[in-house]
Amino acid sequence: MFGYNNIEIRTDARVGLVCTREQDDIEDPLREFLVGAGFNEILTNSLQNRAHAQLTGESGVEVLNPVSADMQMLRPSLIPGALDVLQHNFNHGQSSLRVFELGKVYRRLEGGNPETLDGFAEERRLLIALSGAFLPHHYSVSSRSYDFLDMKGEVESLLSKFFLDKYRLIYYDNGKPLSAGNIDVEIQGTYAGFLGTLKKQIAATFDIDREVYLCELNVDVLQNGWDKRTKFAQLPKFPSVTRDLAFVVNADLLQADLEKVIREAGGTLLKSLSLFDVYAGEPLGAGKKSLAYALELQPSDRTLTDQEANAVITRIVDLAKNRCGAALRS
Repeated sequence: MFGYNNIEIRTDARVGLVCTREQDDIEDPLREFLVGAGFNEILTNSLQNRAHAQLTGESGVEVLNPVSADMQMLRPSLIPGALDVLQHNFNHGQSSLRVFELGKVYRRLEGGNPETLDGFAEERRLLIALSGAFLPHHYSVSSRSYDFLDMKGEVESLLSKFFLDKYRLIYYDNGKPLSAGNIDVEIQGTYAGFLGTLKKQIAATFDIDREVYLCELNVDVLQNGWDKRTKFAQLPKFPSVTRDLAFVVNADLLQADLEKVIREAGGTLLKSLSLFDVYAGEPLGAGKKSLAYALELQPSDRTLTDQEANAVITRIVDLAKNRCGAALRS
């Protein structure tokens, strides 16, 4: 017996706890953003039949003892599962679908040992899909279907939210097996994914009779490039100056290339730039097109004079001519 009388009397007690704060994960903010933009989240099975798993052309991961023919392989992409969801909803009367999924995909690594985990890769991906009617039928507006620019706008809104201006869209069709007219997404120089239009022959295999627009992004690349800083800026104290410029360029010139040159020449004075008209035909001639832009010039410390604004416009026109062969349309 030690005795209660021998226990030291203390007026406080301390417990030491070791707590490591985990890195903020981007998945929940992505969900909040997409739900706020009107998308519905879907969850699909990570096990697929062989035909669907091989649609992407990637080396799939086979299950040793599948419970059924529909669960033979681990999915290398979120797209086939999402197409099943779209087809099911279209068959049940849904005319407009905006969906997304956050999930893992799996693939075999070339040259890796299939007997160990080093021979396989597991990635987190984000899938966004648009299809059907852009707006419900209403007397005040004309109904139309989603188009590729709708998907591009949704993706740009998401990228601007999380990565500010540290992303780039690369316009070329890189021959993906599921989609056409693709645009690759780069974040801080790292490939992050793509957006494109589902090929008609693939849509037919899923019994889908309308256009489907898809975007699949690598969540880990999004995580690494996420800019968590919140930036604030004062409202402008001085008026802005607006100018419209229309350039005649070769028909095969990418609009993004000309836009990049305009932004470079405009510098910090160019607050905003938007393409408001594209025209091809007479009197431009064959192999030519016209791109018209609205520019807003906004200094932060003074009112811009006409002479200064004209100097910026001249610099833009000269650089567009030298870099892109663009001529100012009269």
